[in-house]
Amino acid sequence: MLTVEIRADIGNITNITGVNNVTTNIIPHTYMVVTGADGAVTTVGFKPLNEGSILSPGQVADDTGHPFDATSGQIQITDQQYRDLMAYIERMKINPPVYDIIGGEQCASWAVNGLREAGIISGAAAPQGIALYDSLVWNPYLQAVGFEIAGLFNAAQTFVQR
Repeated sequence: MLTVEIRADIGNITNITGVNNVTTNIIPHTYMVVTGADGAVTTVGFKPLNEGSILSPGQVADDTGHPFDATSGQIQITDQQYRDLMAYIERMKINPPVYDIIGGEQCASWAVNGLREAGIISGAAAPQGIALYDSLVWNPYLQAVGFEIAGLFNAAQTFVQR
């Protein structure tokens, strides 16, 4: 089964001092997990080349093993959507946009734009290219909240018919 999943890591801020050899992650991140028909998994995200920078050359990197706090769950996709999504990922690896938290592309908008370009979601449900607005609306924190609300809504469907 061909699937894509969006994962959001909203950061572990319970131990920001790094004591007791606990890895601390306070930078939020969104990435995608794409599964092919053969079961091969591609886990990638978009991040700044200069780690921790809000404005930097960007890079598409392997996020295998990256922690996450919330997920969209697996979304079944068609063969064509899979091919288009993988083409988007490969194109972005070769020619990534600038990573720009305030005025451009960042991890969350990059992942959602991939879904839009592959025809998995409509353009109305994706970043609109409006500088600060897109970063306020399309970020790992709000994605995590949205995933949780969707999960609660879906669970409620078991008990309440629409």
